Amino acid sequence: MNSQTVTLEVEQIAALSRQVLRVGLRAADDRLPRYEAGQYLKLVMPDGSLRALSIASAPESEGIELQVQQRAGAGTGAVVEHLRRSATVDCHMPYGSCRLPGDQRPVVMIAGGTGIAPMRAMLTSSIARAETRAIWIYWGVATAEALFLHEELQALATQHPRVRYRPVVEHPDAGWRGAIGLPHERALTEHPAIAQMTIFCSGSPAMGRAVFHALHAHGVPADQFHCDWLDILRARNEPI
Repeated sequence: MNSQTVTLEVEQIAALSRQVLRVGLRAADDRLPRYEAGQYLKLVMPDGSLRALSIASAPESEGIELQVQQRAGAGTGAVVEHLRRSATVDCHMPYGSCRLPGDQRPVVMIAGGTGIAPMRAMLTSSIARAETRAIWIYWGVATAEALFLHEELQALATQHPRVRYRPVVEHPDAGWRGAIGLPHERALTEHPAIAQMTIFCSGSPAMGRAVFHALHAHGVPADQFHCDWLDILRARNEPI
C-alpha cells in the first residue's frame, strides 16, 4: 500500500488526560487514502520535517483520531503547537505493517503509554467487522492516572466477551487494585501457549526490543511478532 499526501482539517483538539490530547482530523475533500487499522501517518511540520503519529481510529469510522502527548520533554511540543495553530495540516499516509491478519488466530496486544493508539484502532476495527477472534489487550503505564482510555476499554471488554482488557501499572498508589509490573510479563503469566498467538507491540523502541526478546525466549516466532519500531530499526540496519 503506497503512501499518499493528503491535506487534513484539524476539527478538534481536546484533553484525554493532563498529558494526552485527542486530535480529530478530517480530509479536506472527505476522501482519505485507504489505510488499515494499526497503521500510522507522518505529519508534515512547518520546516518540512516529518513526525510519525499512530492513528487511533478505525478505517470504518469517520475521519482520523490521533492521541498526542503534551507533557514537557515528550518531544511532541512542536507537534501540538503546529496542530493548534493550523486549520489544515499535510500528512503522508499510510505507513506500517501492524495490521490484523486475515486468519482468526487469537491476538495479544501489548502497549505502553500512548502506544495504545494503534491497538485501539485494531480493536475497534475488529469489532466493526464482527470478527470472532479473541483479543487480549495489555496496557502498561507508569501510574494509574495515565490510563486515559480506561473506561472506554473496560466498556468494550464488557460489551464483547471475546475482548479481554488488562491494565498494568508499574508504580501504583495504595488505591490500585489491578495488575502491577510490566504488560508483557502479565501476558506471559496468563498465556503459557503464547507462541500460538499473534502478537502486536507498540511503545518506545526500548520497549519493543525488550518485549520481542522476552517473547521470543518463550517460543514466539519472529513472523508472529509485529512492532513498527522493530521494522524501522531493521530498515536502519540497527541491532534488535
